[in-house]
Amino acid sequence: MEKSGKLYLSIFAVLGIVMLGLFLMTSFPVTTATSEDSTISNVSVAVSIGFTFSTNLSNGISFSSVNPGTTDNNATGDYNIYPENTTYYITMDSANNIGADTCILAGSDLDSGGANAIGIQNMTYFANSTQNGANMNTPTSSIELTTGYVKFGDPNVVADSSQYSQYWLDIPAGQASGNYNNTISYKIISTGGSC
Repeated sequence: MEKSGKLYLSIFAVLGIVMLGLFLMTSFPVTTATSEDSTISNVSVAVSIGFTFSTNLSNGISFSSVNPGTTDNNATGDYNIYPENTTYYITMDSANNIGADTCILAGSDLDSGGANAIGIQNMTYFANSTQNGANMNTPTSSIELTTGYVKFGDPNVVADSSQYSQYWLDIPAGQASGNYNNTISYKIISTGGSC
């Protein structure tokens, strides 16, 4: 009986210790140490702005063969497709994430490579992003090209939209015959920016 008594006593002692441990754990909860902090996350998304020329504008603004002393000669692409829509236009890229303004300049007078030139003030244009057709504009309200960038057409042209344009040329009386050329440049800027 002594062995079994000692066994019972040992069991009771172990149970007593477990019970005391449980009592102490519930009476005095264990706290854990925590630490927390935060930081910011940021990104700068770049401006995406681009454009594409229509095929005819890429090929150049041509006035074909015109006579001296004539005014308001249409560029050949001004009224090319039914219903007399211009084939000169700039289309804003679909990836543009900001509105765009268009700027235009003429690099120089139209030059024949010799001593003869047609002053750039004789070349005029009209542009807009909302209308393309025979009633788009008349040469009487067109704008003279300059050798410095100026705003061209409507402001704030959005992605997948186009800026349509027409061009006219006056040939002074007595202008020497020849083939005259210059370069017309376009620049696309964020809406409200400076050319």
